[in-house]
Amino acid sequence: QIRFSGFTWEPVIADFRFSPKEINASITEADLCGIQTPGTLSIKPGTMQINLNPVGKSIKLETAFPCFGVKRGLIHGDADVNGIISAEGPFNALRQSIEGNYKLYATDGRIYRFGGLAKVFALLNITEIFRGKLPDLVEEGFAYTSIEAAGQFEGHKIIINSVVIDGASMEIVFQGEIDHKRNTLDLTLLVAPLKTVDFIIKQTPLVNDILGGTLVSIPFNIRGDLWNPKVTALPPSAVGAGLFGIMKNILKLPVTIIQPLIPKAENDTPN
Repeated sequence: QIRFSGFTWEPVIADFRFSPKEINASITEADLCGIQTPGTLSIKPGTMQINLNPVGKSIKLETAFPCFGVKRGLIHGDADVNGIISAEGPFNALRQSIEGNYKLYATDGRIYRFGGLAKVFALLNITEIFRGKLPDLVEEGFAYTSIEAAGQFEGHKIIINSVVIDGASMEIVFQGEIDHKRNTLDLTLLVAPLKTVDFIIKQTPLVNDILGGTLVSIPFNIRGDLWNPKVTALPPSAVGAGLFGIMKNILKLPVTIIQPLIPKAENDTPN
């Protein structure tokens, strides 16, 4: 068993080499929350260097996420993960030097009780863009066919290059960062409510003329406390080309970003 920075690897199989001023280990097996993390470890007086290659196949998100400190019951589904993690520095500051990257691919699951997503759904309800029953994140959850995520680790921050959520009723893409030291997040989302596209185009002549048969997506910002963030509808100009390109690629059709009319009191949701 190895404990480091609040996490526990168990069981661990490694080959150790000892010298008067250094301990080196080649880790062949190490289970961290259901993810294998082979790699190397070097310990010198006052400092440590660690290099890991996390690999997980069909891990259960409902058990893996709580193991990493995420609230229990947030998400269900199976996922494959892989990445690279390295850190070097004094023992008491090693976490601040973490660098690396990650990829995750999850299938056939549900997202529950994520405050930011719930507030996005609430704003969609106000606009009446999403005509029909939005999922209850507490009771039934938001069903997804797949989630693809990729990004980097930078000290206490998780940088999100892209997350693509393929849901039965809508597509969601976002970018941003999560700061675990401050327990904050800052995300920019594009939501494409697929079941409402025909209604918007056919029933609203002005929109029909403007869109010319393209699909629509609505931008939002989620910022603030990790578990109770503030959600705001954004103007199309606030969406970067990268995020817009991701949405176009997954929908395989022309996409237009629109800003729905939301009462100010509702658009600026409280923390």
